[in-house]
Amino acid sequence: MSGHVLERSGVFRLSVAEGWTATGVEGHRYRLRHDGLDVRVDVSVHRRQDDGGPDARAVVLAFARDQGAPATLGTSDEADPGFTGPATARWQTDDGAWAAVALRNGPYVVLASAVAPDEESLEPGASLIGSLVAHRPPRRWWRRA
Repeated sequence: MSGHVLERSGVFRLSVAEGWTATGVEGHRYRLRHDGLDVRVDVSVHRRQDDGGPDARAVVLAFARDQGAPATLGTSDEADPGFTGPATARWQTDDGAWAAVALRNGPYVVLASAVAPDEESLEPGASLIGSLVAHRPPRRWWRRA
């Protein structure tokens, strides 16, 4: 899939630029690669068991720690405690440069990550996962709010 949108209706949308190809299990798990770039992008969808599950910030920080991020790593939403959009984080390890985005939409948490050997190689993957947004199906005019 190239130049399209990865989507799980009611959960997420991710714009896929020309040159990227996606493989995986539709609506659940994807791996994206670009032939001319040394970067890998992974996207996964997880269903929480109850409404008390982790928020996007907790998910992205837990993922970052699992990948060897510094203990003091922050996220994009720290300045705004009422933030409800995707949480993002970037970090560097001995194995490479990382970027991650997580969002929560209803009972689902979507995690997208990019990894590359260095910051410069990471940019296209970080840009790709930056397009991750919650998908909300169009409301029917006959349904009440």
